[in-house]
Amino acid sequence: RRYETMGSDEKAAAKAAAKKAKEAEKARLAEEQRIAEEAEAARLEAARLERERAAAEEAERRRVEEAEHLLRLKEEDEKYAPSYAAEAAALTAERAAAAAATEWARYTADSPLPDPWSQSQLRDLLGEWTEAPDAAYGDALFAERERASTLRAQLLEASHLAEGATSAWQRELVSELDALTRRRLDRSTAQFLVGAEDEAAAQGGDMSISCERATFAIGLWANLTKSSRTKACCFDGIGFSAELPKTLALSSIALRAVRSYVDTVSGVEDTMARVPDAEAEMEAEAEQAEAEPAPTEEPSGTERTGPIDEPVTVNEGEDEGGEAKPTGEAPSTTVEESAQAIEPKDNPERKEGAEEVEGTDGDAGEGAVGDTAGARDGASAEQEGASPPQPPAPPPPPPHPRSWLSLGGVVSIDVLTLPPAKAVAKGWMVRELTPLSTSVERQTYPPPAVIAAPLKVSFRLPPTVVPPPQGRLGASSATGAGAEYGVALFDETDKLWRTDGVEDAEYDALSRTVSAYVPRLTSTIALVQPRHADLPFRRWLLTPSGPSRCTLLLETARRHTYTLELSASGVALVPSSECPAELATLASTPLAPALLFHRLRDAGVWLCPHDADAEAFSQDQRPRLKDPSLEAEVHREASRLAAGVRFCWSRRNQLLGAERAMLRVAPPHTPADTDLDEGDEENVMESPACADADPWAADAPWQSLLHSRIGPTGGAIDRYVALVDPSESETDAGTRLLDGTTAHSTPALCLAADPAGQYASALEQSASSAHLLRDHVRQVLDVLRLWSFTQSV
Repeated sequence: RRYETMGSDEKAAAKAAAKKAKEAEKARLAEEQRIAEEAEAARLEAARLERERAAAEEAERRRVEEAEHLLRLKEEDEKYAPSYAAEAAALTAERAAAAAATEWARYTADSPLPDPWSQSQLRDLLGEWTEAPDAAYGDALFAERERASTLRAQLLEASHLAEGATSAWQRELVSELDALTRRRLDRSTAQFLVGAEDEAAAQGGDMSISCERATFAIGLWANLTKSSRTKACCFDGIGFSAELPKTLALSSIALRAVRSYVDTVSGVEDTMARVPDAEAEMEAEAEQAEAEPAPTEEPSGTERTGPIDEPVTVNEGEDEGGEAKPTGEAPSTTVEESAQAIEPKDNPERKEGAEEVEGTDGDAGEGAVGDTAGARDGASAEQEGASPPQPPAPPPPPPHPRSWLSLGGVVSIDVLTLPPAKAVAKGWMVRELTPLSTSVERQTYPPPAVIAAPLKVSFRLPPTVVPPPQGRLGASSATGAGAEYGVALFDETDKLWRTDGVEDAEYDALSRTVSAYVPRLTSTIALVQPRHADLPFRRWLLTPSGPSRCTLLLETARRHTYTLELSASGVALVPSSECPAELATLASTPLAPALLFHRLRDAGVWLCPHDADAEAFSQDQRPRLKDPSLEAEVHREASRLAAGVRFCWSRRNQLLGAERAMLRVAPPHTPADTDLDEGDEENVMESPACADADPWAADAPWQSLLHSRIGPTGGAIDRYVALVDPSESETDAGTRLLDGTTAHSTPALCLAADPAGQYASALEQSASSAHLLRDHVRQVLDVLRLWSFTQSV
């Protein structure tokens, strides 16, 4: 109302005053904002300068620390060089004494077999066996093969202990021994089949003979009756049986099954060696095959894979040599001839509509089969070994063929051509002498270009092999345990185990029998599992257990806990409730590390990971492999302290990359460490053999020890070993030094400088331990590669 009564001059003055007040307020606010911004900029600049100063100080501290470490590294190497040389000399002396004791024990044992370390003795024995007359099929042949199997095992185990050229010629002799054993078995078999009729008459019927020894089993059956009622060939004495189709039941053939309790076809594998990546290895083999095809070993007998090129017309009642046929003897036929003469019928026990279709000259190979079976929507391709249609939820990809591990040895099945039967003419008994009198002729079933229904084969596992779970193999189940196993055929061309075409594999725990339907009868068959079935390891613990003794507990991916007792005498598997009962024969006997792991491999326990095994896991679960030189350093230094210091795995180890490795250490175990409150049972290692507290318990006195090839400044360095702060987060990678400590060249020097002085007695105990114990610990760690293949969670 007052404004309305103002004059125009007064109104103008009021507006100007209000505008001026607003501008003054705006200027004040702008000035305050400018002052705040300048203050914030000054603060940020001060913070930046502080960070730069702190970074510069940290960089300088790290530079000084690294310079001091390099100087300390040089001083420690010079100071302790005589001690390291003395340790190496003492180890050499202890090795020589152990070798002399072993040689004396071998000499006093008066073994009939040659020394596996003497190449001349071995060559002489192989020469004698090569020139010796063929052993008669029976006890003489079986005794000879048993000697050969024992020599092979000794020679192969010696090759695991040897190095360089010695190991090379030992492995070469193993291959030569295998080839010689096969040739002598073939010749003895051929001579035995010549008199198969007499043997059948002595048995009062069909000719079947089998034998089982400690390392092998052999069964031989001759089809003399050629009856369509013959449905299977069974060797009950060795636990083997094979389903026979009508084609074979009406053919003049013999079936031989040779069971070896060790894998003699996959090649001589070095348990201690590192193998390259599987894909790179296959590419290299393919390039080599393109440049120069690898020679293949010719069998002692001939192999017939198709019809005879020039068939001989035989008059009725006469054989090929013009002699009269014995009365009632059916004409001799091959598998191929039977397949042409007999119309295939359905197998009601297997599949309805299963057929055998043979390609003709006009419709060769796959084209003819495809035209004949076109109405079956590709069923022929499925029967030939192609994978069946994938289910809606596809299972994980199968293991790479090169990663399969055979269990319980292998079974080699051969279909052999019977030699001509004897004939009686004018009171004379006439037997035609052919190449089949001295060598065998192998046939293939099914023949090429023939599609046949799968045949059921079953065999018994030896009692020393860790078996698969009861039930179907290779299929998903509630536990998923059976999916780890399968039945595979050996591919002689690629030298790989393949599960293609094998169906309905099962294991019966009561009879320890494995059965499956296989696409090819004439093949080498084995129960297999992935080599990485026990990988990655879940956790491990290495603890002293007495003067010059220590115990390693290892829990695998399948939650089997293996306890290894290490001493100067070797490594022994300790029996426990967590250890499979089938390994009882290996328990409590000290062996060289390579021998123990080799025998565990034969029993189906693969604890020797190679780099290629890591490729079997998905990207998020794949173990992060450590640098080989860093691994060797960690193994060597840990072995020097194993007799007095406790070690265990660290979850941070897998987070550190290839150039860093971490473990945890603690003073020797005392009874007071196991005084746990009620309800702390979960803080005790699950294995009953371990009385030590769980390393992850909150009150466990563990310290983190870092091995690194990366120095404080981030650059490469020769050695950097230090006790680090365990309280840092996992993202900090636990690389900050523990308060009051410095980095050294070895873990022993780090523990000797521990501020609490809690490792004095442990270091004294380690220094007085046997050098052979340290060497055995190093060898075990080299095989297990715990820092590369122990999971981080």
